[in-house]
Amino acid sequence: MYRVSLSAALGIAGALVLVLSIDSTRASEPANIWRDPSRHVVQLVPVDEGVRVEVLNWGGSGRDLVLLAGSGNTAHVFDDFAPKLTRFGHVYGITRRGYGASTAPEDGYSEQRLAEDVLHVIEKLKLKAPVLIGHSMSGEEMTRLGDNHSALLSGLVYLDALEDPKDVPADNPQYMALVKKLPAGIHKTGGITKDDKSSFAALARWYKWRIGVAFPESEFRNMYEANPDGSVGKIRASDRTYDLIGKGADPKEPHGINEVRLRRGEIVREGLHTSLAELRRLGRKGWRKLCPRTTIFCIGREKAKLSYFWKHCYGKSRSGRYLGSLTNPDTGCPVETDGVRLSALDFEKKRLHEIVEDSKAGKTKYSALWQADGNKIVRMAPTEYMGRFMPEWWDYAIADEIHQLAGDTAQGNALGVLNKTARRFLGLTGTSGQSHERHTSPSS
Repeated sequence: MYRVSLSAALGIAGALVLVLSIDSTRASEPANIWRDPSRHVVQLVPVDEGVRVEVLNWGGSGRDLVLLAGSGNTAHVFDDFAPKLTRFGHVYGITRRGYGASTAPEDGYSEQRLAEDVLHVIEKLKLKAPVLIGHSMSGEEMTRLGDNHSALLSGLVYLDALEDPKDVPADNPQYMALVKKLPAGIHKTGGITKDDKSSFAALARWYKWRIGVAFPESEFRNMYEANPDGSVGKIRASDRTYDLIGKGADPKEPHGINEVRLRRGEIVREGLHTSLAELRRLGRKGWRKLCPRTTIFCIGREKAKLSYFWKHCYGKSRSGRYLGSLTNPDTGCPVETDGVRLSALDFEKKRLHEIVEDSKAGKTKYSALWQADGNKIVRMAPTEYMGRFMPEWWDYAIADEIHQLAGDTAQGNALGVLNKTARRFLGLTGTSGQSHERHTSPSS
């Protein structure tokens, strides 16, 4: 017979009371409250500026296994399948950006970027040489990772994922022509009805009839919104997400860094394909091993400019001789143009600045009356990314028509950042043929 001290008994009783209290609360909840029965741990892993992707962890022992879903699906599509793999390894699932609980940014849906999201998860979770298991469009992501980071992987398993050049096969006329030739028993027609969306159970039955298999209910609930009455709402992922991913998978829509060559008088994109993030990881030495010849990278002015969402930065004097005036935070003095004090309306028209003088040191300095708005999602333009993470990465930076980039423009700001990314900077005016060169000492 076991003996339990009074303090221990009180501890156990407290635990029992707590558990009973929770159970009692759950019993009083509405009947339409649904909970995912799959035994996984959910976490959101940052993979990009302002972007986090959902990662499911089903546990298990042995080699790390990473499941990647097909087009339109989330990692929950594996909720029934993944637990069966835990006997053979530690199983994870990733929901790509734009779907389910993952962030849906305005851009970043190219094959290279989606592959880099997977790589970031592998690095953040410190997975050791995982095996990637992907369905449908995830084959493109796995192939890119295999090409660029084979040393970090143990293997690739393609589940009907070798041929999927576009995210939406229904947009391909040849594909649809083949579908129409299928026997009637295989090629089932008929769209989803209101009755089919009366509940998630009804939706599962429709999928079973339509494609021969039903997803776990957790997947349906991550694909569709749930209405208060328990019926199925609209699809969570936006049409724009599907469209961007479709374009990202289309070789006719180039993205990232593409090698171009002159062939028969025309510029063609072929050869190496990479990204700034990949260049950063390779480093200068790594890139020279991959491409030992002199390389010229070209970037358009509009694509290069900084991409912060800006907000105005000024003070409002509530007392003293400047009562009611807008003031410069650097000086505390009213903001003026030709002796006229500016109002808030003036700030709505453009981003303003002042050249102010330090009364003590007698030096002038540039005082910007705007700053990055940290409350909004910040998307990095190429120049901005290089300025943050690739200082003096390039041997030369050459900017043409720099007389058009002067002043308080986004392009002008980008030019200043670009100046930091190269060891030598060459500016071409584009008018008189003059140029200006800046040299810096090579970094170690």
